[in-house]
Amino acid sequence: MTKKFFSEHDFDASDSFDIELTFIQGEMCAFVNNFFKYPDRVRDYISTCPLKDHRLEEQQIEKSICKEYQNGKSYYDAKAYLERVSEPKDAEILLYQELAKIFRSRMDPQLMFNWRTFNQFYEIETPPKPYFWPHLDAGYNVMVYLNPHNHMGAGTTFYKKKTDDLYNGMEHADSWWDDEHWEECDTILDQYNTMTIFPGNLYHSCRIIPGVHKDDMRITFINFFGARETLSSGGGNIIVPKVVPQNLNYF
Repeated sequence: MTKKFFSEHDFDASDSFDIELTFIQGEMCAFVNNFFKYPDRVRDYISTCPLKDHRLEEQQIEKSICKEYQNGKSYYDAKAYLERVSEPKDAEILLYQELAKIFRSRMDPQLMFNWRTFNQFYEIETPPKPYFWPHLDAGYNVMVYLNPHNHMGAGTTFYKKKTDDLYNGMEHADSWWDDEHWEECDTILDQYNTMTIFPGNLYHSCRIIPGVHKDDMRITFINFFGARETLSSGGGNIIVPKVVPQNLNYF
């Protein structure tokens, strides 16, 4: 039987990038099309990886509202980690350098370039409510959508709390919410092989439409970079390119 075999080059980033900017809830966000050179190969690999929970059930239940664990019952939510054994290409480094300048943020090369992390999600049961655990993250979120079955469908949604004292519980126990507690404000579309960068201080979550990810895994390549800084703060190493390279177009 022929085995599927993958090389490090199957995960290469593209040779040039365009950055487009917009604003969501007053915060700057960026989009980079065609991030991976071979996105179908990346998806093919990750879709065959076993699913492993990335939370501790006991810890989630202890701090939850509903006290019932959902992962593995109503959905599968997992992460796959892939060691990186090649140096990033110049274009990829320059892309992150330019993003650091745009967002006035620190970059951690060890975090960015040692491992590749992918979110994996399958629907098992029809969600009882439309919103999957709105939450915050530190710093900036970086993700690449790898879902041809959901191209230009709902990707990531942004929310506002309806009451300031709302506790959103724990991801894998208090998973599903609705407009009783949250106002749905904006949604980034799931454009295939497109990277989006947005600040984690906006409540956000993956937007799960019933039936879309039941037979086809929802896959996103994810990364993070640090909290925003001011360029004059002197608060650490802010990587800023001296010259915007010709192979990096900045709109």
